[in-house]
Amino acid sequence: MPASAVTGRLSVTVLDHDADVIETVRSFGYRVFYGDATRLDLLRTAGAAQAKILVLAVDDMEQSLKIVDLVKEYFPQLQIVARARDVTHWNALRDRGVMRVERELFESSLRSARNALELLGQPPDAAQQAAEGFRQHNLALFEKMYPHRNDRAKVIAVAKQGRRQLEAQMAHERELLAQEGRDALD
Repeated sequence: MPASAVTGRLSVTVLDHDADVIETVRSFGYRVFYGDATRLDLLRTAGAAQAKILVLAVDDMEQSLKIVDLVKEYFPQLQIVARARDVTHWNALRDRGVMRVERELFESSLRSARNALELLGQPPDAAQQAAEGFRQHNLALFEKMYPHRNDRAKVIAVAKQGRRQLEAQMAHERELLAQEGRDALD
């Protein structure tokens, strides 16, 4: 967990409740602890008080939120990078002040879409640009919806507006591609 300023190397500690994972991670030379990371004593033993960053990659939403609550209360110096299973989990993490959150299913869906675009004939750089454009649009839309997360009607209105903006953006991009094609023929 703590980084060494002299060598530039990072010291990583892994906590997991799966014995097979523990053995695998240990075989790579990492410091590991077996147990439930919602236990304050385990977090202390693992070195959370000296750590700078906690990467939270727990499948169970309630368990991950409990860990965040413990860390915020007892180890406020820890910056948290978290994985969210879905939008509900993302919102709950943000409610707790966790700002570096990756949506697990979203990122893999973007990679799948990029692969599909390439299989449909788009050059890899164009497929990457389209996926990244959608990613940025979606993240911005989530930021707009977040303040209204408890008002279903407002969330739906913001989502519809976002969909219209995305449709307009995609139409514009199609027009640019068509224009580039026409220019290439001239």
